[in-house]
Amino acid sequence: MEKTVTSVGIGVVNSVSVVVCSHLVARWPQLTRALDSLWNQKLRPDQVVVVVDGDDELLARLRERAGPELVLSTGGRTGLSNARNVGIAAVNSEFVAFLDDDAVADPSWLSSLVQVADADPDILGVGGWVTPDWGGEKPGWFPPELLWTVGCSHHGLPTQQTTVRNVFGGCALFRRSVFTTTGGFDTRLGRQTKGASGCEETELCIRAAALIPDGRFVHEPAAVIHHHVPAQRQRPSYIVRRCWAEGASKATLRRLCAGYRAPARGPLGPERDFVLKVLPRGVRNGVGASLRGRPAGLARAGMIVVGTGTTILSFLLAVIRTVFSPVRAAGGGPAIPAASPAPLGTPTTGTDTAEAPASADSPNSTDSPAATGASSADALPPAAEAAPSNIHTLSA
Repeated sequence: MEKTVTSVGIGVVNSVSVVVCSHLVARWPQLTRALDSLWNQKLRPDQVVVVVDGDDELLARLRERAGPELVLSTGGRTGLSNARNVGIAAVNSEFVAFLDDDAVADPSWLSSLVQVADADPDILGVGGWVTPDWGGEKPGWFPPELLWTVGCSHHGLPTQQTTVRNVFGGCALFRRSVFTTTGGFDTRLGRQTKGASGCEETELCIRAAALIPDGRFVHEPAAVIHHHVPAQRQRPSYIVRRCWAEGASKATLRRLCAGYRAPARGPLGPERDFVLKVLPRGVRNGVGASLRGRPAGLARAGMIVVGTGTTILSFLLAVIRTVFSPVRAAGGGPAIPAASPAPLGTPTTGTDTAEAPASADSPNSTDSPAATGASSADALPPAAEAAPSNIHTLSA
């Protein structure tokens, strides 16, 4: 039976759950703040699901905490996309929201997302605005055009509500019918031990729009979260690594989207606009600032040039590689059809050796304005209905 919740300012709405995925016990302080911010929402979620991806110590701490959240384990390091799919399979609400484990949501975050989605059944998902929490002063050399590298909203994104190609997965809400129609996030994308480390939400949104032609995604900057940026990510070397990973992810995205209807300007249309319009303006602004006696401006311009060159080089090399080898699923499994992602809630293989760069979709939401195919009551695919045998739960 469908549940309802009430909230100041929006009345009665359909039920909503929030999924938080985490893979590092080192993020415990940020994770607990993220969870507290969810329970302090003006629109209280019906359920909060925490999915632990391959960190037994983190799982043990959550069990000791004995909070109101449902806690699940993927049973090993399987990647962000699979972890999200595990969380989705555990809920039956009309809406499913996602919050990064190192972000704090404003009290009106969830209500802002739901209010937009609930107003139009053709809206498949809504994304919000991510502000950086530097833990101090922002580095002067850091260009705002590259804030996507640390999982934040960057210069060039729309500042008013508008239709976009895709939303950012760490600050977004989807109709659950999107997942019953598409099968969930493709595990060949998303942060994992190796391979592509982003763009999973971009691919999902493009695939959903292809399968649900009247559906659209909306950017709502009034829905704000604050994303923690640790000191180790406030370094040029991290930005370069993140740009390299992004180039590989974009190449995989391009390959996967070849199998179904892409947006009018192609799957990478927003990236093309970003590179040709936003980034050159950022370089000009940086150089201009340096000429006016602010030397950090030249550093920002240089970082844009280095980051852009790194991303393009990585993209081109990855495209060349895919000409000679198929795109493989996470964990080195056999190639799978582009339109057939791994089913919801299906753990993949893989071992963890080092933390990959954090997933954060970049200029993906810069697309300008361009009926769900299944109701919220539709069952998930059989493979998704069966909970993995290695799931651990806490009493609510």
